[in-house]
Amino acid sequence: MRNTLRIPIKGYIEAPTTLGDKIRNRRIELQLTIQQLARLLKVTEEAVVYWEYNRGIPKVYNYPKFIEVLGFLPFDVDTSTLGGKIIVHSILLYNLDY
Repeated sequence: MRNTLRIPIKGYIEAPTTLGDKIRNRRIELQLTIQQLARLLKVTEEAVVYWEYNRGIPKVYNYPKFIEVLGFLPFDVDTSTLGGKIIVHSILLYNLDY
């Protein structure tokens, strides 16, 4: 078995624990700058920075675009329950004008 050397990526958190860490990691994985992510999410660069540094969280009306671009929910939902499935379905179905 061969040892593999992992080269650390600047800003990447190996074990993300906060929403900000998860947002930053996903942005890095997608190879996006803060400016590019802000443009895709249709928010200000300041909003992305605030989220990444855990100074704020995305607003509910940002959820559909957030889910579409980053590919994960910005909140904890137990999607194994009917209630959790309804929440996710409602966000994706009824917020079409994003």
